[in-house]
Amino acid sequence: MAREFTLQKTQKERQPTRADAYTTAAVAWNLEKANHSISHRWNGLSNSLGYHAGRLAKQRSSENPGFWLLA
Repeated sequence: MAREFTLQKTQKERQPTRADAYTTAAVAWNLEKANHSISHRWNGLSNSLGYHAGRLAKQRSSENPGFWLLA
């Protein structure tokens, strides 16, 4: 009887509450915000690398027109 009571009590205590819902929403929002930030940073880095690679290729091809044939 005592064991059944503790099981019922434990299950009742584990029912989701409004605080749990707010916590879950806050965690989900923060993860989304972090993902969005990382995405923007990665896009910026990717654009920057593409820009510098293009500049380097342009510089190399002007120095040596046959550069692309050697690559």
